[in-house]
Amino acid sequence: MKSYKRYVWYIIRHKWYTFKGRLKYKVPLWQLFIHDLSKFGCAEFNAYRIWFSVNDKSPESKKDFDKALLHHLHKNPHHWQYWILMTDKNNIHPIDVPEKYAREMLADWYGAGFALTGTSGEERWYRDHYEDYQFSEATRDLIETLFDECN
Repeated sequence: MKSYKRYVWYIIRHKWYTFKGRLKYKVPLWQLFIHDLSKFGCAEFNAYRIWFSVNDKSPESKKDFDKALLHHLHKNPHHWQYWILMTDKNNIHPIDVPEKYAREMLADWYGAGFALTGTSGEERWYRDHYEDYQFSEATRDLIETLFDECN
């Protein structure tokens, strides 16, 4: 029962801080109400809870978590992975992230930073993972413009 409470408390904190990031990145209110609701669903909740709150890193738990994560990324367009097209020849083709989802993504990074570490650090997070993120050039330009405008 403790792991359930701990995980729900994390989601609530994350949503609260993402809501605060909404003010910084000018995300519409309705968008934040539906932000990460899939984490409460059957396809994600238990696997995430076991992975993060129970800290079970067994191969079976990893398989369940990976499946839940894939579901989450495909259901939530504020994740950059949602906008990746994998071609038949395993070529990665990033699609431009619409501005409303780019803003939500930055608010999400803001919220995750506060929920996990007590500070936002979304711009540092972006710089630290710059090479890992598969963004289109237009999306990179948009994100960097939003950082400039909103800081």
